Amino acid sequence: MPIFEEHRETIKRDHADLNNCGKGKGADASNAAAFLERFLEKDPKTGKNPTWAHLDIAGTCINKTMGCTGFGTQTLLHHILKKDLKMLWPKISN
Repeated sequence: MPIFEEHRETIKRDHADLNNCGKGKGADASNAAAFLERFLEKDPKTGKNPTWAHLDIAGTCINKTMGCTGFGTQTLLHHILKKDLKMLWPKISN
């Protein structure tokens, strides 16, 4: 999700540090990502934020006839396992 300064600003509130939804109508995936970004902790060794992703799959994972489909789960697991395997065995190409 792209997170721009406008997303960080829209979750700020006068009576709280932040709100989990923006000031506009409906949910916005980038506002949600900006909210989650506030809870990241920098790596104490490097001082950098961790690599992370916000996958907003709620709208695509529900099928009216089948129910919850788990859409995106297989892709996410494949990515995680591929990354872990490359760390263990760097010569693996796929």
